[in-house]
Amino acid sequence: MLVRDYMTPDPVTIEQDQNLRDAYLLMKRHGIRHLPVIDIYDRILGIVSRNDLHRAIGLQESRDLDDHLDRLERLWAQDVMISPAHSVNANDHLTVAIDLMLTAKVGALPVIDDDRRVVGIISEIDLLRLLKDLLASSARPEPGRGPAGAA
Repeated sequence: MLVRDYMTPDPVTIEQDQNLRDAYLLMKRHGIRHLPVIDIYDRILGIVSRNDLHRAIGLQESRDLDDHLDRLERLWAQDVMISPAHSVNANDHLTVAIDLMLTAKVGALPVIDDDRRVVGIISEIDLLRLLKDLLASSARPEPGRGPAGAA
C-alpha cells in the first residue's frame, strides 16, 4: 500500500506571498482544512491549516472566519505556515505517512516527488476512507447470526 494510491492528487495549494484571506476562501470553496504552501516551482515550503488561520488572528477554532476577512487579508501564508512541513514521498509505504502523522500530530501531509514538488496530499479523511473500505471488505456476520444461508 503506497501513499500515491490513497492520496488526493493535485491538491489545492497557495503561494507563500498570498494572504490568509485567499487561503481561507480557497479552503472554504474546496471544503478542505489544509493548504500546502509552495514556491514558484511548486516545491513545498510549508503548510497552513484552518486552525493556523484561527490562531493567527487570535480566534477560538470554533469561531467562523467569515466575519474576520479584513484581518486575514493583512497576514501572509509565509508568516503562519508550519515550515518545514512534514511531508512524504508518493512512493512511500502508507505506514510511513501514518507513523509521521501520529508522531507529529498533524492532520495532513503534503505528498512530494523526488524534486520536492507537491503532487498530492494525504489527510486523516483519506485514511478514514481507507479504513472504511478495509472494514467493509472484511465484514463479518453479526454475532450469533452465523454465515449467510446457515439454518
